[in-house]
Amino acid sequence: MIGMASTPLKMHAGLADLLLTRKNVLLSAWLVFLLSLGFNSVTQIIPYYIMYLEGTLSDLPENLGKLSGASGVALEVGLVVSLFNLSRASLARFFGGLSDRRGRKRLISIGSILYAIISSLFPLVKSLPEIYALRAAQGAVSAMVWPAVLALIMDTTEREWRGRAMAVFTLANNSAMVLGPAIAAGIYKLGVIFLKLRDVRAALIFPFVGLAALSYLAVPPAILLSEPPRVDAGRGNRPRGGGPVDRSLRRSLLALYTMGLANGFSMGFAAPLVTLYVAEYINADPAVVASVPLAAGALAFLATYPAGRVSDSVGRRPLIIWGSLVSRVSTAAMPFVRNLFSFTGLYSIRAVSFSFASPSFRAIQGDIAPSEIRGRVIGTIQTMYNVGAVVGPVVGGQVYSSLAGGRVGGGGLPEIPGEAVPFLISSAIGLFSIAVFAAFVREPGDHDPGSSPPPDS
Repeated sequence: MIGMASTPLKMHAGLADLLLTRKNVLLSAWLVFLLSLGFNSVTQIIPYYIMYLEGTLSDLPENLGKLSGASGVALEVGLVVSLFNLSRASLARFFGGLSDRRGRKRLISIGSILYAIISSLFPLVKSLPEIYALRAAQGAVSAMVWPAVLALIMDTTEREWRGRAMAVFTLANNSAMVLGPAIAAGIYKLGVIFLKLRDVRAALIFPFVGLAALSYLAVPPAILLSEPPRVDAGRGNRPRGGGPVDRSLRRSLLALYTMGLANGFSMGFAAPLVTLYVAEYINADPAVVASVPLAAGALAFLATYPAGRVSDSVGRRPLIIWGSLVSRVSTAAMPFVRNLFSFTGLYSIRAVSFSFASPSFRAIQGDIAPSEIRGRVIGTIQTMYNVGAVVGPVVGGQVYSSLAGGRVGGGGLPEIPGEAVPFLISSAIGLFSIAVFAAFVREPGDHDPGSSPPPDS
């Protein structure tokens, strides 16, 4: 009787869990898409606006062909990125741990509302310090949202589906990264062509309005998220008994933290310089610059979900290692090309390979971390990543400004363009992080030792 009665109950519970998983995954993806879309829209315009504030841009950029002085503001552009990452790094671990104790949804909702309010202030900026302040504030509220929303997805997703869930999350985030610059450029062109904005400041401020509108659209999905009353430790792969399992868990987590730090420094060292490199050495038109990530992202979009499915079947480590490896090699090659077609091709390879690795890297965090500390673990990895991303853009921007246009090497060594140096450093640090991951991070076996045994029927 007990066994017969429990079967429908189990089926009902399984269906309810599935519906909850799908709801949270889709709402979280939509939330992340909207917030990232606004973030990446303004990132496309900020370098041009800084040049305007610094007095090096006195006409609409498309009227100038190429911006020979773009490298002169590389440090300022790096600081804008670093301040966002600094405030996020300072608070991600704290807010991730807070979500473990007080719940995920509350932090996600409050953070989304604050993010929208801060975004509304961007059209009012008139000085570089104001840009710095707003980006730092955005980083702080971003720390409230990102660890909590990732932990919430993992809390309500079984391990065998986490790769696909993280693929949907990554698709949303990467789509916003691709579409953000294109939307910013489109809004910019709308203002210039149809609204006849000829004043440089007015034309560059106009896309900031789109950022504010997109950010407010992220509030409803944050409020509609559902959170279980309390996540059971079994679903979070909690290790039991101590001893070797505990040591293995600590070693894996330390390796993930190290990889997060190296990845943040590596990506931050070169990523903010792509816009400056294309504008200075290929084409200055914002629409042309935006076409590079747009084309690359379209290909990466197609690869992300299949990569998540594969990771659920064959494991996370192979996709993380090989996807990251190809991405780093592509980064090293980019500054050696000077035409749009070749640069876009390398950028596309980089984006596709990163899309293979990203869902697996996020999913393995949920596989390894117990649910009762999952928010703190995710927050710590993001903190480490953002610490690296704070230092990387500043150092990378300074190196780029100092060496761009010159040659490095000689004395028996091959000479390379100076602007290639930050890209090569970025690649080398990324390769180091792959070695750390491969050496120390292990996936749980087919039978998760932390999962609770099935209940007796």
